[in-house]
Parts: sequence; C-alpha cells; structure tokens
Amino acid sequence: MATYPNFTQALQDFGKVQVSDAKAGVPDTALAQSIEYQVQGASRFQPTVIFTMNDYGGFVDTGVRGTENKRTQLNSKTANDLFGFSQQPAFTGRYKMINPSAIDKWVIKKGLGGTRDAKGRFIKRSAVKFAVATSIYRKGLEGTGFFSTPFESNLEAFNPIFEDAIAKDLTENLNIDKYFV
Repeated sequence: MATYPNFTQALQDFGKVQVSDAKAGVPDTALAQSIEYQVQGASRFQPTVIFTMNDYGGFVDTGVRGTENKRTQLNSKTANDLFGFSQQPAFTGRYKMINPSAIDKWVIKKGLGGTRDAKGRFIKRSAVKFAVATSIYRKGLEGTGFFSTPFESNLEAFNPIFEDAIAKDLTENLNIDKYFV
C-alpha cells in the first residue's frame, strides 16, 4: 500500500505557516485563537490539510457588502472558494442586520457606551449599539484578507515543496524490481 510521509510532512509545515500568518493578520483575538489546522489521512489515503476557525471568520476575511454602500470589498475567487461563498456576502436575503447585542463587548472595548451627543445629551449604550449595527448594515464590513491573502502566497511558496515531496514518495513507493523484470 502506498504511503506519503514526505507529502504529509509538507502539509504539516504548510499548515503551521498558514496558521501563524493568519493569526498575525487577524484583527480579533477570539478569532485568532480559534484558527487551527489538521492533516487528515496521515501518511495514507491522500493526506489533506483542513483549516478550522470560528464561523464568522469568512465574513471578516472577505467582507460584507452593505445595503446602501456598494463599495468594492475583498472579493477574490480564492477567498470565496475557501469559505464556500458563491459570491461576496451581502446584508440581503439570508444575511440580515446583525444583532446589536453581538457587538456589545466591542462597544465597551472602544469606549463608545454612555457617550454624549452634539447637544450634550447622554446616549445610552443600547442606542449606541443599535446605531453601530445599523451603520454596519448600511455600509457593510471591509474585508481584511487575514486568511486568504497569506493562503495564496503560502500556496505559491509551497508548490515546489509539495512537488518534491510527492516525487520522493512516489519514488519510494515504486518498487522497480517488482514491476520490471
């Protein structure tokens, strides 16, 4: 039975580099902590590398178009393929306005809760959360490319390494005496 130890090791190295690069570029610490990789298939049965992260990672990477602002987001084919989007996500149809409570910690962290308006009146944190959520819904989210951008460059850098590893594995798996008399 054929084994692929060299290719498996190359995938391990690729996974480590990709996760490291993605964590360095991600703007969210919770998302950064969730990024992991795993090589499945070990050294047999076509080994593959699988990356996992929080569900919202794809939206952070590719961005989301708003309902009013149609500015260009990061909409690369690689990013859409990686995260399973047929096209750039938008706040329409399936993707409704985000829940204001989902950005509560962000509002507190940024110091936006309990501020004053232009006339000096106090604005509750709940109103600030709703205003920020509405703004995101209308303007969209700018894509960061934290995962897809290093993925493309790492894949290009690792292609020769993958080719060499597969060539070594095929050479080791091929028993010339057995096939040629």
